[in-house]
Parts: sequence; structure tokens; C-alpha cells
Amino acid sequence: MISPRLIREFISEKRELGEKTADPLPTEEDISEELQTASEALKQFAIDKRVVKALCKPAYPSHKKIFTPTSADAITARVSQELERVVNELQSAKARLPDELTAQTELVNRRWEADKFALVPGDMLLDLVCQKYGVRFKKERDSARMAALMTEAEIDRTVKEIIREIGAASA
Repeated sequence: MISPRLIREFISEKRELGEKTADPLPTEEDISEELQTASEALKQFAIDKRVVKALCKPAYPSHKKIFTPTSADAITARVSQELERVVNELQSAKARLPDELTAQTELVNRRWEADKFALVPGDMLLDLVCQKYGVRFKKERDSARMAALMTEAEIDRTVKEIIREIGAASA
């Protein structure tokens, strides 16, 4: 959905629906420039999000290990052992933080010029661009509206194939 034409049409529609402004409608070139600016503003967030995803996975005590029927240990010992295992898991993730930050920063920097729009959160990117022109993009409310404005050429090939398969199966 990172198409200047599509974003321009979306901004126009949002303005017509009530988010009126006296400002002229931006050109596709204006929107293209704002996409670049907004993506740069989101670069560090993209890195941070990748670090969090890699290190902040849930760590749960194993009920299976705690309630193993063959264990002769008291419940306090089994629970204590599982909690210690979880603490060690979390401490290990904490210790990997500097290396993970370096790795994710390098990865994003390496891919940035070719994939910046795929690396930053699309909904945040669209909202930043839309805010520049007096409207907001809220993923939950506006995704379907924006998708309805897409031309067939703007729809990813894989998505088109899925839609065709669904249509063929229901026919």
C-alpha cells in the first residue's frame, strides 16, 4: 500500500469524509518525498522492534516438569527448579542484548535502501505521511478503505492468486 497515488487518493477521500483542511491536496511527488522522510524517522523504531522480537519471547515454567509423576522431589523443589530455569533464560536474553542490537542494526542498515518500506511498520509509516497532510491513518479502521482504492496493478501478485483461488473454490 506504499503507493503515492493510492495515498493521495486516500487523503482526498478522508478529507471528503470530514477531516477537512484548506490545504491543497499533495502531489504524488510530495507524498513520495514524505514517505522517504517518514521512513527515516521510523528507522530506529524498526531496529528496536526487531531486537525486542528476538529477545523478549515469553518464558514460562514447564508444568510438565513441575508435575512429573515420577519425580520424588517436593513440589517446592520442582517449582524452584523451574523458576530458576526461567530466570536463567531471561538473564541469557539480557546478556545477548548488546550483540542483538548490533546485529539488528547491521541487518537493517544493509537492507535499508532496498527494503526500507518493508522494514518499517507500514501502518505507522502511512499515519506519519497522512498526518503531514491533515488526516490520520488508523489500521483497524482505514485498511479496508485504502485497499478498496487500489488498482489491480497495485495488488501484490500473491494476494491476487489467493483471491482467485478463493473465488474459484466458492463458485
